[in-house]
Amino acid sequence: MSATTTNDGLQQHGWADHYHRPVQRVAARYFIRLLLGALLATLMPLATMGAASAAPAPAGHSFGGHGHHPGGGGGGGQPGGGGGGQPGPGLGRHHGRRVSLSGTAQDVTASGFELTQTRLPSPLTSTSTTVTPASTTIDVSVTANTRFIEPGQHNAGISGVADGDTVQVIGAPAGTGTVTALSVDVPLAQYTGVAGPATSGFTLSSSPRGRELTGTSTTIAVGVTSGTVYREPGQSSPGPSGVVNGDTVYVTGVQAGTKAVTATVVVVQLAEATGTVSLLSTTGFTLTTAKGGTVAVDLSTSTKVKQRGVSSPVVQNGDTVEVIGTQAGQATVDALVVTIGTGRHGHNFGPGPVGPPHPGGGNSGHQGRG
Repeated sequence: MSATTTNDGLQQHGWADHYHRPVQRVAARYFIRLLLGALLATLMPLATMGAASAAPAPAGHSFGGHGHHPGGGGGGGQPGGGGGGQPGPGLGRHHGRRVSLSGTAQDVTASGFELTQTRLPSPLTSTSTTVTPASTTIDVSVTANTRFIEPGQHNAGISGVADGDTVQVIGAPAGTGTVTALSVDVPLAQYTGVAGPATSGFTLSSSPRGRELTGTSTTIAVGVTSGTVYREPGQSSPGPSGVVNGDTVYVTGVQAGTKAVTATVVVVQLAEATGTVSLLSTTGFTLTTAKGGTVAVDLSTSTKVKQRGVSSPVVQNGDTVEVIGTQAGQATVDALVVTIGTGRHGHNFGPGPVGPPHPGGGNSGHQGRG
């Protein structure tokens, strides 16, 4: 259709021109958008690669290899820091990270304390006669936001940290060898050893274990309170009187400084000994172990005597027996069960409750008096 001229001199187009002009405008806009999209798709990866190469890789912290390094407040990557880096030495950088430490508190003040970490050198050689532990000292500062955790204490604070306490600290590095504590945990103390005399409570001679190489035992001062719980197998109402000098006991309690604990639970372990009977009397006998040690065994009407295939067994001098009973002091046992004919020789007053008596196979009898 061609254009026509109206009476007023204006040119009027046909329907084809009226249709094609809007279509051309839409097509032009579409192609412009395609070009812009392709350009942005090309430039965005280049910008991302440039930013990644400019940013340094985050690194974690360590105190000479001590403790653990939980991820901090960044990206939640590998242990050592929030950004996922590997643990690195020193404390002089990356103050946004967290470190976890454990050691002994010393020089405690209202503003913090020194944390001493001790470890044995590794590897140890078979020719070593003197081993000097390596120690590292960290300055730990506390703030009003530091959280203190101590079992049995609802309002724990820096006053609950005493010189000599073993503590666990989570904090933020604040410079070389310095940490600002976010939390300080004073865990319960646990000891096993031989009870001894003391003016108040008792002492505990704790033998070395684990990687401790000292040849002598450590003496722990054990304090007791009215809230201390006592447990002793075979005793209906155990109490302080049940702890006799020479008893092997297990103590759990609140740390009270260097080599001191306030007991919350005291467990007097069952004793077990195996050996040869001698000096038999109506009230007991002497048990000689394979190593030559002797144990005094006290008998009572409640003592059960067992022997496989014998209905009414009787203990005699020369018998090899196993004794399980309650401790009554140094190398002394109040026998609960005596089993005749066991093939083992030895004794155990050590940690851990003794299990049920070994199967005897016959009916139980009693070692009579008189």
